[in-house]
Parts: sequence; C-alpha cells; structure tokens
Amino acid sequence: MCIDTDWVSDSIITNVAEYLITNKIKSTWFITHDSPAIRKLLATPDIFEVGIHPNFSNESTQGTKPKDIMNYLLKIAPLAKSVRTHCLLQSTPLLKMMREEFNILYDTSIFLPNTLNIIPHELYFSKDVKILRFPCFWEDDVESCTPSPSFSFNDKKNHVAGLKIFGFHPIHIVLNSSNFDNYCRCKSKVDITKCSITDLKSYINTTSNGAGTFFKELTQHIKNSPASPGLTISDLAKKWRMLK
Repeated sequence: MCIDTDWVSDSIITNVAEYLITNKIKSTWFITHDSPAIRKLLATPDIFEVGIHPNFSNESTQGTKPKDIMNYLLKIAPLAKSVRTHCLLQSTPLLKMMREEFNILYDTSIFLPNTLNIIPHELYFSKDVKILRFPCFWEDDVESCTPSPSFSFNDKKNHVAGLKIFGFHPIHIVLNSSNFDNYCRCKSKVDITKCSITDLKSYINTTSNGAGTFFKELTQHIKNSPASPGLTISDLAKKWRMLK
C-alpha cells in the first residue's frame, strides 16, 4: 500500500496514519512537505516507510530545479530510498539523477491500472547502476474516473495474478471519494492544507462506497492475511531479491 500525502493537513494525515497503526498495517508514505504529522510518520519506522513525492512540474512549491526539489525532500526524510513522482512526471534523466546523485533505489512512478501479471523490473543506467521499479496497480483518484468505477475490494478485477500495489491519497480516504464532486466542492470552500477533520464533515460521502471504504476493506484483508501485515516498497524489494 502506498500513500501520497499531497500537501494535506496534519489532521488528515494523522487520521489515516492512526488507523493503520491501530491495525498494525505497514505501508509506504510518499511525502510532499514537512510538518509535525510527517515527523510522526518518520518516527514510526516499524509500521511506515517514508519515501518522497517530488513535484517536478513548473508550478512546484518544492524548488525550481529538480536537484533543489530532491534536496528539499531529502532534508525532511534523509533516509528515503523510494520515490513516486507527483502526477507520475518522469523521464530517464530524472530517474538517473535520483539514483546516481541521491541514492534513490526504488521507484513506483509507473501506473498500470488493473493489469495482469505485473512484476518489478530493473532499469539500468550503467552495468553497475540501476533502479528497481514497482508499477502501481490501482489508484483511488483514477478509479473515480473510470466509466464504471468499483470501490469494492472484493471485485474480481482486484484479485488478478501479479504484483498489486494500491495507491491512496489521504484526502480521498477521509472524504470517501467515489468521484471528484465532493472533493471539488470541498476544495472550493475548505483549505485542505490546514483544515481539521471536522471542517470536512459536510463533504464526506456517506451514501456509497468510495476510497475510504475501499481502504478499510483492503486494510482488513491485509490484517486477516496469514502472510504478512502489509509490505513497504523496501519490503517488496527484499522479497524480489530473494525470488531472483
């Protein structure tokens, strides 16, 4: 399970993090900024791996140049080894820079929705330098845009063969988003970078399944699994090396 913080308030981050801690479910958080809630994630390494979520677009608030953005994020999470780029903006030069100059080992910036038989793969920059890539299988915001969205984890399309990384955003979990309507209404009235959970109450979807109910179904599935309490990206990398 991967979670992109996307600059939301500490109340939203804490709401999701505490649910995972209570259920003892491991996950990788890709952070966008510094805050007390982010520091609590960093202080819980037995449950959470903290990776980085660089925004390499021209509108980035993290820096004006890619290396500045990387320095900004790695100052917050200096031990980060995983990356997932905002809006999945990527290129071979960016990946090479992140690996060679910042020792990023794992990337999850490829999205292959509902694809059979996904496996990790290695991208080499020289015979001795590579980055291990883990494509993402499902994302809450993209599911909202599909012609027939399904927010039931039990849907058979979520149980095909292959690696299945599920990607979430805390704001969509809390709002239980099933489309962008409640999210857009919320953003037009509420500053989600500073708000409390109470501020969001009137925008929460309570009439249908959404990202929040899917998240809880997945969490309970992992909790009841005899295999493991979830895997971080670094855990996946260790398992992949053992299988090779």
